[in-house]
Amino acid sequence: MVVNGGATNVGRGGTGTLTVTNGSFTQASNTLVIGNGASADGTVTVNGGSLITQVASEITVGAAVGSMGALTVNGGAVDANDAIRVGIDGTGTLTQNSGTINTGHHLVIGDIPTGNGTVRINDGTLNVGDVSTSTIQVGNEDDAGASALLEILGGTVNVSNSIEIALAGANATGSVVIGDGTSNPTINLNTAIGAAAAGTN
Repeated sequence: MVVNGGATNVGRGGTGTLTVTNGSFTQASNTLVIGNGASADGTVTVNGGSLITQVASEITVGAAVGSMGALTVNGGAVDANDAIRVGIDGTGTLTQNSGTINTGHHLVIGDIPTGNGTVRINDGTLNVGDVSTSTIQVGNEDDAGASALLEILGGTVNVSNSIEIALAGANATGSVVIGDGTSNPTINLNTAIGAAAAGTN
C-alpha cells in the first residue's frame, strides 16, 4: 500500500490501529503520525514486511497534547527517510522486539514541553542516521514538563554520531538504561554519549 499526498494519522482524536504483517505500507510524502489530537490513541504494529516513509518524511509517535501513540516492531523493517520522534507534545512509546529500524536522521525522544517519550530496544537492529550529524536525542527539551527514557536491553544499536542526554538546558530530563544485568546489547557510536551538566540525566 502506498499513500501519496497528505499525512497518515493513526488515531486522530479517537482510537486507531495499523498492523503490518506482510507486504509493505509506504508513506510516500508528508508524515506518518501515530496518536494525534487530544484523547487520541494510535497503535502501529509491525510483525513482518515493511513500514516505509519517503521524501524527507518522519514518523511521529504521540504528536499532540493529550495523545498517546505506540509503535511496536516484532519483525520486518521500519525505514524512515527522515527522523523518528517519540513523545512530541503527547505520550509516545517505541518498542523493538526484533527486526530492523532505520532512521535517515535523528531519533528524538521526549520533545516539546509536554512530550513524554519511551524507547525500549529488546532485540533486533536499530540504525540511526544516514548523515554524520545524526543522533539519538533523549530529553533534549528545556522544559520541566518533558521527559524521556531510552532502554537498550538487547540487540544492536548503530548511531552515526552520538547519544545526547538532556542537553537542552537546566529543565531537560532524560534517562538511558543499558542492559538489564543479564543481557549484552551492542552499541556502536562514531563519537560518544553526552550528558549535560545542567539537565537531569
